[in-house]
Amino acid sequence: MNSTVDASSDIDKSSLDKWRQGDYTVDIKQFLVVDSVEDGELVPFGLDVPGFVVISQTCDIVNFGPGKEHVVVCPLREVTESFLKEIQSGRTPVAAKLQHPPKANLVIDLNRMMTVPKSVLSTLKREVGFSDDAERNRFGEALARKHGRFAFPDDFNDEVLGAIRSKMQKWHDRDSDNGKALRSIASIRATAAPDWDAKVVEVGFRAILHPQDRRLVSNEKINDVLKSLFDGVLWPAKYNRASPLFIMQTLADLSAQDYVDSMPIDWDYLSSSSR
Repeated sequence: MNSTVDASSDIDKSSLDKWRQGDYTVDIKQFLVVDSVEDGELVPFGLDVPGFVVISQTCDIVNFGPGKEHVVVCPLREVTESFLKEIQSGRTPVAAKLQHPPKANLVIDLNRMMTVPKSVLSTLKREVGFSDDAERNRFGEALARKHGRFAFPDDFNDEVLGAIRSKMQKWHDRDSDNGKALRSIASIRATAAPDWDAKVVEVGFRAILHPQDRRLVSNEKINDVLKSLFDGVLWPAKYNRASPLFIMQTLADLSAQDYVDSMPIDWDYLSSSSR
């Protein structure tokens, strides 16, 4: 396939200036994939889709210059009501929801991406995906979650984090002290010394608490629940428990070095290097 898109062609900048991350178009109905390779050249194939959502950051859409001729888009896809609930609850990072979708069951398929020249985007009808910053920021967080999850070692992920996650799922939404304690924790980060690839690794955890006025139980109860989470969990031989195993902190307590030296755990969708 020898044809190319002229990325240097004239762009309607006044039209492009209106586009924002999360805006979409239903003017394009095909997603290009590689169907085969013939004589060293890729043979494209178009899959039918309802439309496309621009996932490039707004500043990258409206900026021009060498190397800035394209935007990244994801296709829309139709999902079932049950899967839509999974997306809304944040239990899966493979898709995200628009604030103003063309249809209620159409979501952004974050597993598939392609680039579109800005010269093409500027000719398409723009539909507003998000009308307020809070919803658009939530979409940005979904993108970061999809592509920024740390891949913990498989054995630690499956045997340690997986066991803890099972307990958390049972307790989190209950109207009990255990559930209230878990909902008082904003996030949990893991530390490894000297690093995750060492032959012997010392692992600790940092429980980042919500501000005091958002905690539903006392710090003592949160501490007890954290202990219960780790009780009975069997650790693979190469991992040693740090002493103390976990530290309760707020974001204000967390130093920049603490932040850099620890990795956030996505309990809803644990990621290992084999996935």
